[in-house]
Amino acid sequence: MPTTVIIGAGISGLQCASAFLRLGHTVTILEREEDVGGVWLRYTAFNVQVPREFFRFPDFACPPELEPEEYPTGRSLLRYIIAYAHKNQLYRHIIFRATVTRLHRLSGQWQCFFDLRTDRGGGGGGGGGGAPPVAGRGAGLASGGFGSSADGFAMTPQQHRITADYLVVATGLHSAPYMPLIDVRPGGRFWDSDT
Repeated sequence: MPTTVIIGAGISGLQCASAFLRLGHTVTILEREEDVGGVWLRYTAFNVQVPREFFRFPDFACPPELEPEEYPTGRSLLRYIIAYAHKNQLYRHIIFRATVTRLHRLSGQWQCFFDLRTDRGGGGGGGGGGAPPVAGRGAGLASGGFGSSADGFAMTPQQHRITADYLVVATGLHSAPYMPLIDVRPGGRFWDSDT
């Protein structure tokens, strides 16, 4: 079964995850924040500038109880995105508080290195955060573990790595710029699928 890592659990990342899952891929989403929603986690006080019918997931119409107005608020849009993630059972595929630090293409597979932020409990406020951040995430996941002090507080996390056949960077137009090192060996290709 093909494996895919998606960086980002905003609108684009969630739609990519749904599409790859429908194709039979094993999908892992790495999300820097503590919930899905991307930029809409920060823009809850704003309103969308287009009518609701033009700002929707193609396979999930916005339920009327989530947004009765024609121009949704950021808070309503975030609720809609969370509802989409639940409808498609995407929370179980997400590792929250994961910052990608390096991408490396080796022997036809992507090596995706990431750190986990452990400064707060919870995660997945839309309903996904009960499990440990890397528990049950399928083949290809390696972890260096975490150090802890005598009083039980987490210290600097060690780096984790996940290996996948495909990689999607869906970090969005408005995310804080951070470009991990992407190492593609000669002859390697970024995209080689009909998907």
